[in-house]
Amino acid sequence: MLRRVAVTLVALARAAPWTPELAHDGTTPWDGPAMIRAELKRSVAAYAARTTAEEARKYAASLARHGDQLCVFLRGRLFVSDKFLDQSKHKKHAAYVLSAHKRVALPNALYLFEKDSTGGDSWPARTGGDPATPLLVISKKKGYGGLGVLVPNPFFENGDVNKWGRAAKALHEAAKARPWESRRADVFWRGNVGNHAPNADYDFCDRDSGNYARFEALSLAVDHPETFDVKCQKCRPRNASAFPCPTDAYDATMAALVDDAAPMRDEAWVDPRDYSAHRAVLNLPGTTAGGYSRNLNHLWVLKAPVLLWDAPFVEHYYPALRHGDTHLAVDRRDALSFARSALGDAREARRLAAGAMAVYETYLCPQCLAAYLRDVYDELRDRFALASILDGGDDPRRFLRSLACAGAPVAFREVVEASDRADGLATAPVDLDPC
Repeated sequence: MLRRVAVTLVALARAAPWTPELAHDGTTPWDGPAMIRAELKRSVAAYAARTTAEEARKYAASLARHGDQLCVFLRGRLFVSDKFLDQSKHKKHAAYVLSAHKRVALPNALYLFEKDSTGGDSWPARTGGDPATPLLVISKKKGYGGLGVLVPNPFFENGDVNKWGRAAKALHEAAKARPWESRRADVFWRGNVGNHAPNADYDFCDRDSGNYARFEALSLAVDHPETFDVKCQKCRPRNASAFPCPTDAYDATMAALVDDAAPMRDEAWVDPRDYSAHRAVLNLPGTTAGGYSRNLNHLWVLKAPVLLWDAPFVEHYYPALRHGDTHLAVDRRDALSFARSALGDAREARRLAAGAMAVYETYLCPQCLAAYLRDVYDELRDRFALASILDGGDDPRRFLRSLACAGAPVAFREVVEASDRADGLATAPVDLDPC
């Protein structure tokens, strides 16, 4: 269980709470697992319940109209459409399902998986789908109120929770070999910064929010190189003169870096095992749309304080996170003071590093990720009466045929593990009797 530790005066000094942090009245101990369960239940309950087998059958048929996102898990086997695995994030989600089932024996389930990093809010416009259609999403850019039910992002070692456990252990072992005193006294980050030009299909300033946050952090590092080792490998920030965004103004350092990016550029690749050569690590919003960044997955195990650049996006485990306990929330205004505190106080740094490691041990370990998916499946089954149509019988083809005969444009394939393939997956066609 995640330990509840006292928040120091330094951590309490933030002018505003971390944006995704859920309210807590302080009268009871902070209970991260309970807060995650509560948010999961709330997000599923936002969709209309089905209570009878007939309602469940109609529900299943409505999902199957979006066959390229459909997942059917029956009796330990995963079935998808012939187009599902065309998307790399879909492949990773499939690997997550199969590897999780090895650990926790998942129940039968049926759902749509949405890969977009912003969540489900744009799904109706992109697909013509009904906003009332439940989706499993990997992040919500605007916070918990967005459409969808959160599941883990697909980049925990490409979805395979068992490989993820081994990778996390290797990172942690490398970090253990580096005492705090021997580490560089700075905050580390590597990544890219890009830009979005005006586009009729979306608000480019909103979509560019992650790049703006990255550019803020990079410019701060240029001003304070003694505190931040924050560099971009590919550096293409938005030209604010050509494409201004009123709420995302540039300061003098940022304006100069548009013309000459050399002070913030470092094209060399850094092995994640070497992140722990630094006393603290930073996570920044994603460059594609300003949502989550896969980089964060690895940071919790590095025996270092984790600094999260403040932004409203959330992932499945964020309800359990708390500024000052699990991480330090920072932005351009306070990142320097928080960084100097974490870098200069060994006791404070070790406390924050322990809080970060507890995030992995409690919410992101292989068993944790597998158990969370089982909880999601259980909630879906209860809310939409899925047991009435999925349980019973030995041959999954009977149910798959019922979907196909209801008019669903789906050619089903079974996903199986294949150790001889680079992605570890293969598919086999499912032969169904004619309707």
